[in-house]
Amino acid sequence: MGTPAPMAPPAPPPPGPYPPAGMPPPMAPPPGDRLPVALLAVVAVVVAIVVIAAVWWIFVASVFVPPAVRPQVSFSTPSLTQSGAATFSVVGASAAYPGVAYRANLEVDTVLGTADWLRASTTITVGSTDYTVNWQDADGLATLSVGDRITVNAPGGLPAGHAFKFLLIWADGNAVGEAFWTVTLTKPVITFATPSTSGGTTTIPVAAVSQSAGRDNYRVNLRVNTTTGSAVALAPAGTASNVSVAGTTYAITWTDIGGEATVNAGDTFRITTAGGLPSASTFTFFLLWSDGSQIQSSSWTTA
Repeated sequence: MGTPAPMAPPAPPPPGPYPPAGMPPPMAPPPGDRLPVALLAVVAVVVAIVVIAAVWWIFVASVFVPPAVRPQVSFSTPSLTQSGAATFSVVGASAAYPGVAYRANLEVDTVLGTADWLRASTTITVGSTDYTVNWQDADGLATLSVGDRITVNAPGGLPAGHAFKFLLIWADGNAVGEAFWTVTLTKPVITFATPSTSGGTTTIPVAAVSQSAGRDNYRVNLRVNTTTGSAVALAPAGTASNVSVAGTTYAITWTDIGGEATVNAGDTFRITTAGGLPSASTFTFFLLWSDGSQIQSSSWTTA
């Protein structure tokens, strides 16, 4: 048998420094301590992406030089969705240019809003109402072209009884495309939730509304037991509509939860009188249309 090969010398110890004799080596932080660091890293990345996107949009908008010849853009006839929005598509465009070359604006009746850059979502204020303009870029090329879609909406849906005009504005301030529509005012279908009575006041919540309509299109009335009062116009939100029934004046107060000056789901009607509603009485609240026809009613009995 041959002589065994000599063994390699052991590897040298890692470089110091070393803990003093008798002290245990430092322990690694528990896995749970690494989670906040990882979470902060993710948040930092997300914030960085948002900032970069915003800076990129501003940069592109600032360096884009519009051609001397304005494009011409045509839209389809707007249609109204069940949510009360108006939507229409681009059916013609003489050239496809970046969205940053355009501004969007909205005119309601004769009141013109403040134009803003056309983006995926843009807010345009007209009077005291904020409207949302959404641009759906069909081909994803960030250019306004045939097949793209524009949607205009407002909280609670576009208010009825108004004429709208959407304006697509070129970089030089001239309109290169327009869309017109009117939200027809019709008697809405309204659903009430179950009324509740507390402290001599009954509150009736509005559960659903088929179409937003302004306060001045409504009237209210009240029946106490078998006696019905005389209908009155719905007063502004927070102000009592006073209905007299058998010599007693009842205050009906509308709460406009969204501040849109239109009756919408989430609003409430509160009914009370001096000293609180009388006990052992049956009440029926009537919400009427401007022509006096009934929209909805709610009945309850006090204990």
